[in-house]
Amino acid sequence: MSCKKTNEEIEKQIQTEQEFADLRFRNMRSERYGLSPCCSLDKLEKITSKKELCDWDDKKLPVYLDKGYTDHTDTGYESYKWLFENATIPDWVRKVCRPCTPLSSTVITTTKTQIIKFSDAVIDADSYLVREKTKIYMLAKYDGTISANQTTTFLTVGYGEVPAAVPGDSFKITTYGNTNAADPKNGADEDEVLTIIIDKNGDGSELYQVKTTTIGAWNPNSFVDGSTRNLTNFGEKVEWCKYNISLDCTFCGEGRRQDPDMYFFYDVTSLGVAEVKDTHIIVEQWLNGLRAIGAFNGRVYHTSIYGERWLDWAIMPYTGAFNNAGFCGGAYSDGLGTPGVIGPQNPSWSSGTGGAVDSAQPPSSKSSWKYWGVLDYMINTLDIEWYDNGNGVTTATYSGSEVTPSGLPVKSQGPPPINQSKELLVVIFADEATSPQPYPQPYHVDQNSTTPTWIHASGGSDGTTLATTPCWNADYDKFVIEHNKFLAQGSDYKANYFIYPAYPKTVQDAHKAFPLHVIGAITSGDNPVGSGLLTSAPSNGVSTLTAVTSGTNPYVTANKGKLDQYNWGYNVDQPVSGFEKDDFVTNLEAFWNPGDEECINDAECISIYVKDDQGNPIECYPIYIDNREVGMTDKDGFYLHTEYFASTNTKHSIDVCHCFTTTGGCDQQRIDITLTPEETKVVCTKLTVDCTPET
Repeated sequence: MSCKKTNEEIEKQIQTEQEFADLRFRNMRSERYGLSPCCSLDKLEKITSKKELCDWDDKKLPVYLDKGYTDHTDTGYESYKWLFENATIPDWVRKVCRPCTPLSSTVITTTKTQIIKFSDAVIDADSYLVREKTKIYMLAKYDGTISANQTTTFLTVGYGEVPAAVPGDSFKITTYGNTNAADPKNGADEDEVLTIIIDKNGDGSELYQVKTTTIGAWNPNSFVDGSTRNLTNFGEKVEWCKYNISLDCTFCGEGRRQDPDMYFFYDVTSLGVAEVKDTHIIVEQWLNGLRAIGAFNGRVYHTSIYGERWLDWAIMPYTGAFNNAGFCGGAYSDGLGTPGVIGPQNPSWSSGTGGAVDSAQPPSSKSSWKYWGVLDYMINTLDIEWYDNGNGVTTATYSGSEVTPSGLPVKSQGPPPINQSKELLVVIFADEATSPQPYPQPYHVDQNSTTPTWIHASGGSDGTTLATTPCWNADYDKFVIEHNKFLAQGSDYKANYFIYPAYPKTVQDAHKAFPLHVIGAITSGDNPVGSGLLTSAPSNGVSTLTAVTSGTNPYVTANKGKLDQYNWGYNVDQPVSGFEKDDFVTNLEAFWNPGDEECINDAECISIYVKDDQGNPIECYPIYIDNREVGMTDKDGFYLHTEYFASTNTKHSIDVCHCFTTTGGCDQQRIDITLTPEETKVVCTKLTVDCTPET
């Protein structure tokens, strides 16, 4: 049954109305003017009856002998009221949750193997390992093409179920390594850190991720072909998923007043094509997860940059261009050798030599460079929207070896569009911002120490001075101007920025001072507060950052630091294993949390269920709230009503005769309506037949 007539029913009614009108007209003409109708008017009586039936059908309403109402004020039904963010969530509460990443027990097998062994003692000592229930998944990153709605990018390279008894005191899981020379891979890469997920009860109700760095006797904690690991413990666990949904849910009444425009910038002067590709996969996986639950539906721009001025990149969404403070020089820079270039330049540099400083367009003759490799892979191979810092005209056919070339020419796409939202999020992936000495262009010194100093993290104009560089100073001043101009448009304008010093494909001297440079430029410090110094040095996979705990932060001294006060965040961990999805999600969502939806207009959602006295759902039942019809029940007898400003306007009625109150703040409540119809549905019951023979 439908509350509305079908097209066929409407057409039949129209035909009846038309035929009735035509016959009535003929009858009137006959009676008034004495004109005989062409046809017999006997049909008029029949069509009149048919029309009256249509009119009656339009106006008929079901008759109910009694109505009953059940809500949270009734004894035993207290759970019909749910207070927002209460830990116990009844199943009737309306919500949309991010789905868990699907896991597969089908293992891809190759000739490269690693064996992980669990003793009886390890199993019995771990409360997360339940015999004959727990399933263990060993996962590697997938590097093939991902679809637009794909939320997982894992390969199952190992799988096992904890047995009742361990044969020979050794339960083992075999993991398999990659043997493909070209993408996509068919197993774990050598030295890849695996993602390990355990399904504690084996039914998807409780999933946990194992912190691989805490696993006993797995060192290095990565895939190594031909190795065997006899674990002494199975490490720490963190909750990953419950009952096939993540803990990140959007509840009825919640929403985002605006979605940010997101800009992701990738440094392709030294980051390899594989690093950019892997990073992009993780970013898109995160975004797809947000889209799946409606937590983000905004615009996203991925852009690869040939250049090193990462602070300038954060200005681009405001201006639509790069090199906003002017030219600092470097290879292929339009400002190379011209008057007014910011800071000193190596006089031996020419158009095609020297370090990358400014945002610039490499020529098509450099078709083997990473710049063209990234564009070729993203645009020609993946066929996705991708931008760059080029002129939008130059083309090249990638001839490098970092990724399999498509063999097709690829054109520079130019910069992405200017930000169109009232909110902005910029994320930067870079691994250095320097050029060959003695000129520390653009931001820090190129040096070989893995324990960099504050001089190395800045360098002044000559690479030996404890001072910020001229190029940094210019970009900093321009950034502050554009950032403040954007926020000044209104209290609902927001901008956030995050930088990830990415682990480079090959660590070189240029990378070693970059993490300290990032910390010095962004942190306000806590040792003491405002000093730009930290009480303890963050861990880093490239350098030892003890300098951050003492001395003088040149960025703070020059008043060209404390970018955290302009909503910048950073993570300088740079693990050797490379960029990890879980670290990215944890860091970025703690800094900018898309799960923190707002309760829009102080809403409260009321779930209304209507059934008859036999428990059958009633469809098309009109719902009246505060003497106003707001809608009708669906085929399941359900209607969802949202009351806004519900903590102020608290007193309401349903069906005129039943009162209820609201509290707002995205609380929810349920009301059941039970109707006794004039004609109760016939309920069939199974007959009991007595086949006992009569005596």
